[in-house]
Amino acid sequence: MLWSIRTEAAFRKNSPGPYSMKVTVRSEYACLAMMELASPGAKKRPLRVLDMAKGQGISPQFLVQVLQQLRASGLVESIRGAAGGFSLARSPSKITMADIVDAVDDAARMPRIAFLEEKATKEMGVITGLWQELHRKQRKVLVETTLAEMVARLVSLDDLVYMI
Repeated sequence: MLWSIRTEAAFRKNSPGPYSMKVTVRSEYACLAMMELASPGAKKRPLRVLDMAKGQGISPQFLVQVLQQLRASGLVESIRGAAGGFSLARSPSKITMADIVDAVDDAARMPRIAFLEEKATKEMGVITGLWQELHRKQRKVLVETTLAEMVARLVSLDDLVYMI
């Protein structure tokens, strides 16, 4: 499903506020691809890269790289042949958003620690503590949120968009 003006309006209306977590394009595309694979219509057959790329507005070449990383992490399976494509390797309820982000992005693991730098001050140590706390809380949300929950959110957004 391509992100539309209506979807954006429904999202803004139902979201708790602005978000500022830094997410890499690779992580975002991996999450989009996994949600596409977990969508109700995708469970019947493997999805082709070109179809997913077109549906999400993602470069097919980049999506292939992302899907290869997800396959190497055991999150997706690839099926060869004319009816081939990609499918989930396990149930969406058994895949967390942290699993997906970790599969494609090392940068999501830990923030920079300024306190270890040569000119570290007490203030830098306190601020670093804050960044680490923020990282732990963000990480907790990713670990506690399953792909199935994200698909359920998407379905509820679709219902909301059609009600407008």
